[in-house]
Amino acid sequence: MRIVVPSKEDRGLDSRITAHPRMAPYLVVVDVDEGGNVASVRSIPNPYAGDERGHHHEEHGHAHGMGMGFARFLGSLRPDAIITYNIGPGAFRRLSEQGVRIYMPEGHTVGEAVRALLAGELREMEGPTERRGPGRADLKPIYGRAPDFPDVRVTVLVDNCAAQPSSLGSRLLAEWGFSAYLHEPRILYDTGLTGLALINNMRALGIGPDDPDYLVLSHGHLDHTGGVIKLLDMRTRPLTVIAHEVALSRGAGFTADDLRRRNARVVAIREPREVAGGVIASGGIPRRWGPSHVGGVADEVPDDMALYLNAGSGLVAITGCGHSGVENIVEYGLQLTGAGRLRAIIGGLHFVGLGRARMEEAARYLASRDPEVVAAMHCTGLEGQAVLMGALGGGFRVGGVGSEFEFRGRAPGLFPGGSGAGA
Repeated sequence: MRIVVPSKEDRGLDSRITAHPRMAPYLVVVDVDEGGNVASVRSIPNPYAGDERGHHHEEHGHAHGMGMGFARFLGSLRPDAIITYNIGPGAFRRLSEQGVRIYMPEGHTVGEAVRALLAGELREMEGPTERRGPGRADLKPIYGRAPDFPDVRVTVLVDNCAAQPSSLGSRLLAEWGFSAYLHEPRILYDTGLTGLALINNMRALGIGPDDPDYLVLSHGHLDHTGGVIKLLDMRTRPLTVIAHEVALSRGAGFTADDLRRRNARVVAIREPREVAGGVIASGGIPRRWGPSHVGGVADEVPDDMALYLNAGSGLVAITGCGHSGVENIVEYGLQLTGAGRLRAIIGGLHFVGLGRARMEEAARYLASRDPEVVAAMHCTGLEGQAVLMGALGGGFRVGGVGSEFEFRGRAPGLFPGGSGAGA
């Protein structure tokens, strides 16, 4: 029996499976003997991996998952089975006509998927998949296509950990909570628990209280809203504050009138809203692609909002606690921006309070999206971070106060010391 698995690495059975088979750098070919034992493993370079023309057609729905040339190449390897997350209608038809059986992976590596197949645990596909993920085929981008940002820079200002190895490390404070700063347009997202860490870290990192033009609140929990009043009291010019209307009605620690008395312009929303320059505040996030992440929280957090932007034709999502659930946050962001892929998700994913099986399910989903960066912080928790690291390998980043993420063109950079150059 011959099994072929598209992979992003040349590491044999330890290679991670990629979400986009035609763009996979390697095809791992596994031959299994009659006794069900692996007889040989080899990695074959994919001659179609650098062909952007096929990728362009896939983006526009002409051949979801695989180009036909790539499907012919796969067929030439004479596989009995292919393990892949995605396959378009033309490729599915062609390979099925050759008698090839196509399976959805379990696990993150080629070896895990092959073992699951041999144990009879993989689901055989009955038809083609949509490359953009479950539940999205009938959805249209609400904003058409959000503009591409030529340069995106995000700095973490508040997190549970201060991951700063430079001399600034002794001057940065950590606390339970989250805050991040998008440098252009100048948007502050959340404020942490007390305001003490926020103001201290802004000062240490060269960001003044008057620098942000907008403040977006992810939801009304105090570990995200606790620094709002302190920030407003230190400013000398107005600030536009955008929050879900539910966040302002309960739990935030202040009212809309409290903010207005401090020279804030308050914008209460339920639906998606463009903040500035194509950056979108999600409004309430539908829970249609996966479960909520509300472990240890006494409500469904309907005010949970993410910040979305399109960077290099890929979605960058910033999330405070991720109570809406990672599948819902990502899929809704792809819908709103019209981005063709997930590039990065930065912030809390609220794995705390979830069972191990749900953590692994969410991690598999993110791995299937093949992001460049998942910087899971705050309420993700140590166990959640370990699960994500196992699923994503080098794509996982711990983050922490002082970490900077920069996206230029197609390659991200991480600047934990505020130094270095983006790709």
